[in-house]
Amino acid sequence: MIFLLPFISLFVSLLCVIVLLVIVRHRKPKHFKLLLLCSPIFVLMIAILLCFATLWITSWGSLGNSKQFLHNFEQIPHPNESELVVSKSRSGLLVGNSNHCDFFAGQIRHSTLTQQEITDFYQGKTIPFVSDGENQMRFQDETAVRVRVLFIEQEDIVVRTSGMLPYSLEKVSDWGIDLADYPEDVLYVVYVFDVGYTPGLWDGHCH
Repeated sequence: MIFLLPFISLFVSLLCVIVLLVIVRHRKPKHFKLLLLCSPIFVLMIAILLCFATLWITSWGSLGNSKQFLHNFEQIPHPNESELVVSKSRSGLLVGNSNHCDFFAGQIRHSTLTQQEITDFYQGKTIPFVSDGENQMRFQDETAVRVRVLFIEQEDIVVRTSGMLPYSLEKVSDWGIDLADYPEDVLYVVYVFDVGYTPGLWDGHCH
């Protein structure tokens, strides 16, 4: 609902402008009360629009970083014996409850290979960090984002260690697929997850 607020504000502002133009044109005393009513509403709507414009502009850098991160992930090779089932990407406050920006890109794939063969294939693969900006959770010896693999054997993808995936993607149903459709093949998530960037002061989707 909050996403509709800028559009509602714009509509009300345009309506106020039309009313004000009519009042100025006709200059009838009976319209003065309407003028007094519309003026503060118009100012309030403009203030709301400016706030949302500020949030949008300051979050633009994060959105750009997210697109580059996804592009880098899409360049990762996959085994010939695997096929894409579904892909997801997310950015914002994805895990934890403090102010930070996280970036995720991942795919669920199915394969006729064994789990060990799949693990060996992705071993050592990395992509560049989202950015060189301040990161609250990165270890000093980390030089790139490691490609990770989780094997899916039940509805809950993450059983023991919550936070390995975004909270919104920890169940198979969150990805929009049904385990029953892949009874024979190995089903796995291959993904990259770069977490802990310090957000800008007005970067609303990371607070």
